[in-house]
Amino acid sequence: MKGILGTYANLGANLSLISSLGLFIIAVIGYLQARRKNFDKHGAIMAWAALLNWIPILLVMAPRFLNVIPVN
Repeated sequence: MKGILGTYANLGANLSLISSLGLFIIAVIGYLQARRKNFDKHGAIMAWAALLNWIPILLVMAPRFLNVIPVN
């Protein structure tokens, strides 16, 4: 069974990758705003990027981590 990106990764991994790439693009836009000395937009964009970064962590990475660690 192939994933949505043509690999054998599961749906959660593919969605995590797509969201990480989107967040990278948002961060680059924030960086460009800072280079243009537009710090109000830079701050807002980077704040949203930081908040949106928690989505793949909470939905994909944390559950996988909790399944891996041993429970006594």
